[in-house]
Amino acid sequence: YSAEVSGRLLPPADARPAFHEWVGIIMTDLVPAFAGQFYFGTLAPEPFQWGIDHYKEIIQRFLAGIDRHLADKEYFVAGSFTLIDVLMYPTAVSSVARMTDGLNPYPNLARWADTVGSRDGVRRGMEASS
Repeated sequence: YSAEVSGRLLPPADARPAFHEWVGIIMTDLVPAFAGQFYFGTLAPEPFQWGIDHYKEIIQRFLAGIDRHLADKEYFVAGSFTLIDVLMYPTAVSSVARMTDGLNPYPNLARWADTVGSRDGVRRGMEASS
């Protein structure tokens, strides 16, 4: 909504369906899976292994799909930096980085994170939030 109202960080019109699909995947599937894993592994009074393993499996499945998607792309959609890249970047460099192997199993995601992280605005934003 914010991107559409402001007219910023949007892909061209023909890439909007893919844009909305990725926003949905990241915000309603991947991020909540990381939250579940964090809850069961860190916030729970005692770690609950079934929950940790369940969410880890979901996370790995989504990250593998994202890695395949990024195999031949600089950014998520339409070859341009969009809100999807903004939404996914903190997840990639914080939540994924906390996993045992970090970004190592996902070379395309790691390359994408390096590309996005090298942008001046992204660096400033991440510094401001830390």
